Amino acid sequence: MIQQLIEKIKKTKAPICVGLDPMLSYIPEHILKKSYGEFGETLEGAADAIWQFNKEIIDHTWDLIPSVKPQIAMYEQFGIEGMKSIRRRWTTARRRDFWSSGTPREGTSAPPPPLMLPVIWVR
Repeated sequence: MIQQLIEKIKKTKAPICVGLDPMLSYIPEHILKKSYGEFGETLEGAADAIWQFNKEIIDHTWDLIPSVKPQIAMYEQFGIEGMKSIRRRWTTARRRDFWSSGTPREGTSAPPPPLMLPVIWVR
């Protein structure tokens, strides 16, 4: 699995990973309006907006960079709908042969722990 990631890094010439940390203030207004129009101003509406925004990022960068990484705790703040959103993001990334990882960490406002928790790689 790591060898495939190395090959993707060589192919893209970009040894980087784009972080996907969902904050509603980052979501463009037109995406929020569409999701809220369909699901209301609920956790489901917020999670859909995040999903749509992440999908756009993945669709526009999959051939330029080797991987993306969500901050899982940031998705957890939207409850089960946020976790469904992260699963949809992983599925989309896999379809694009895009590497995706996630770092589970408790608390969205706490500083990173001295030792990072294991990274979950999904392909």
